[in-house]
Amino acid sequence: MHLTPDKFIVSSWTTVFDNTFVLDKANAEEMLDTLRWTPADFGYDATISYEVQVAVKEEDTSADDLTYVTLGTTNLNKYGVKVKDLNAALLAAGAVKRRPTDFLMRIKASISTAYQPLISKNTEFNATTFSTDPDLLYVIGDYNGFSIENAEVLYSPKWDGVYEGFVYLPKLDQGIKLIEEIAPEAEWGLPDGFSPATTINIVPNGAIIAPGAFVPGPNNEEILNGPGFYRMVVKITETSKTFILYKFYKEFFVSGQRNMNYVEWANSMSNQNPENETGTGAVLTYNVEEKVWEAKRIYLPEFQTNATGELQTSKFEFKFRANAVSNIWANAGNLGAADNVVENGIQKGTVTGTSNIKLLAPEGYYDFKVYLQCYPRRYELIPCVE
Repeated sequence: MHLTPDKFIVSSWTTVFDNTFVLDKANAEEMLDTLRWTPADFGYDATISYEVQVAVKEEDTSADDLTYVTLGTTNLNKYGVKVKDLNAALLAAGAVKRRPTDFLMRIKASISTAYQPLISKNTEFNATTFSTDPDLLYVIGDYNGFSIENAEVLYSPKWDGVYEGFVYLPKLDQGIKLIEEIAPEAEWGLPDGFSPATTINIVPNGAIIAPGAFVPGPNNEEILNGPGFYRMVVKITETSKTFILYKFYKEFFVSGQRNMNYVEWANSMSNQNPENETGTGAVLTYNVEEKVWEAKRIYLPEFQTNATGELQTSKFEFKFRANAVSNIWANAGNLGAADNVVENGIQKGTVTGTSNIKLLAPEGYYDFKVYLQCYPRRYELIPCVE
């Protein structure tokens, strides 16, 4: 059969999206709309494959040169679009989540690889996407060339401009600045006339937040003074633009319920301290390459004892703490966990809150792994191989 490409008829849109709309994650499973177009014509009764494609509109870039992502494929001249599917396609095309973005959409009709596909004219619309992933706040600095590439991040799981998390800064000669994933045009820093404080105010495109920006707290927990591991809380909301920081200035460790048979646990849980001769807890060491805190081959008993060593019926419990000075753990680290389970011999859970973590696995020797720089934060209790 001989086909005449110059007589092919390209599809044209008959039903498209409203010009401007917001995608709502609460309606993710619902149908947004049904797109419709006229059939393409390749000159004979062929089975035609249609691809609905979207691209982010870019200034000074022609429509043909944009990168298109396929929203869906069909042999019909209509396509029903779910909210979640359009949202995923727009994000894959390069949309910045939760910000209005201009898009182009076209139909690509194909019958075989022997013929060039027919591409329709574009229709345009503006949509605001959503994400089920937390918003990110990039902590940039001289440790990574003040770039969002390979930057440490804080998380806003409620998408409310409140960011919190843990970062490791291997170098801190000049200082840091902050960049929101959803508003990358501004670098948050210090205002003019800044005075050091335990909570500092920040402004868009301000000065570098240099060492010395934070006044030390009573135990030096609030201080930006060089390389190290930090907990940060940043608010960029309508009513607050603030930054609070806590440094791990003493060891991060596992604190466990008392069991007098083992030196790590031979003290009350609240009084365990790596600097003590007894009741030290189990010290965690930071693995820079894997971004994980580790403690190797730690014996965990099944039960607690009282102060005289008498075995109790209460199961052994533990949690993760930093900065072992009485009653100030909450500033940097006083971490429990939820959703604790044992799978294939490994106990794990989501690091959150301050509740004790019950030992669900059998007593014995374990390696601890605590991941604080991911979302959600998590831990693993891995049995040692004898």
